[in-house]
Amino acid sequence: MHKGDSSSKPILIYFEGCPNAAEAKRRLQDARIDFLDEKQDSLPKGHPHLDYSSPTLLVGDQIIFGAKTTGGGASGCSLDLPESNEILERLNSVLDFRRRS
Repeated sequence: MHKGDSSSKPILIYFEGCPNAAEAKRRLQDARIDFLDEKQDSLPKGHPHLDYSSPTLLVGDQIIFGAKTTGGGASGCSLDLPESNEILERLNSVLDFRRRS
């Protein structure tokens, strides 16, 4: 498990029906990464997480993969998903992140 408070827990942001969301979840689970699941469809209008492509993995304001969009809530698709080991490397570079035991 990673060290730090819940604000440092990775958040997977995606919209319902995103063709890459299930694969992103699988890769996070394969890397044994504990993350929060956040569907954009459930967020209120104007929520800042509506301005990210789907899927996006965020830690605080750091994008691990995905992208910030400029459409005022118009989400696009993240096509290039990193492999599980690369996700873990990116997380390690952002915070003191450890695999769950």
